[in-house]
Amino acid sequence: MKFNPAPTDIFGFACSITVDHIDSTIEKIAQAGGKTLMPKAVIPGAAWGAKFLHPEGNLFCAIQYTADARLQRLKEAHTQPLQDEHYEI
Repeated sequence: MKFNPAPTDIFGFACSITVDHIDSTIEKIAQAGGKTLMPKAVIPGAAWGAKFLHPEGNLFCAIQYTADARLQRLKEAHTQPLQDEHYEI
């Protein structure tokens, strides 16, 4: 399975950074000339994430840890948490 969302192969280290606001981060990256390779997506049970390509060709990811991501996953799956589930965020 190909995980690289770019149209061509990218070699190197994929750096992930934690951000406070994923939506404003996506806007700022676009304004600075970065290209969104993977739009905002839920990381089940933990966070929102997106992947970008720096104007010089570096791949990087932004991650916003939030309880909202877990709620979004539940809505998408149309399920409810089990009574004994416990999550710390």
